[in-house]
Amino acid sequence: MDVRLTKDGIAIIHHNASLGKLNSCSGKVSDYTLSELRGRCQMADQALKGEFIPTLEEVLSTVHGDAVVNLEAKTFDSIGPMLQLVAKHHAYNWVYISAYPDFYAAIRQYERQYALSQQIMVEYNPAGSQQLLEEGLRLKDINIIAMQLHPKTLTCKNVRAIHETGLRASANSWPYVGFNERMASGCSEIFRRGIDIARTNNVPSCKVQKVVSQHAAQNDCESG
Repeated sequence: MDVRLTKDGIAIIHHNASLGKLNSCSGKVSDYTLSELRGRCQMADQALKGEFIPTLEEVLSTVHGDAVVNLEAKTFDSIGPMLQLVAKHHAYNWVYISAYPDFYAAIRQYERQYALSQQIMVEYNPAGSQQLLEEGLRLKDINIIAMQLHPKTLTCKNVRAIHETGLRASANSWPYVGFNERMASGCSEIFRRGIDIARTNNVPSCKVQKVVSQHAAQNDCESG
């Protein structure tokens, strides 16, 4: 779930910086207050009528530890409110954050500056850079739980290096079949390369492909 701030500083869940085609308003999310987003800004698609953009507070209150939540701060100014809400809801055991190297550094700096009681778990995202991946693997941070691989860094060598450090390897499934994954997910492509955590837009298909991969005798890396 991507986190952004409204004009009045409320952390909300919204992927794009702009409101886009699904909303009756246009422009940047950060140009509107939360009340404006829920008042004069309505969902344009009739199938979404009555729905609204959720706040991070609402999401954490609803989930309340019944599921694992993956967050990503899309702007640097959303880091503080996001971390404060995680602390407020005592969500350190069921929330982790995906972060590029510069966002990771900003997260840890904020935690130190404001003396938060605990460090949040992080999925480190080297953005497809082999150099940044290797630098990330050298970090001595017990709260980094996974390294995200991209198509150009998703190799058997890198998966083994991640596992040797005691971390999980993660990847997005859609680069292999198309973003919408309408017919089937691309999870089989990443599971057979040894990936532990899949991010997908077709969960039912991915679950099936996970089961199939678990019953396979070997994945590509083991057979190679």
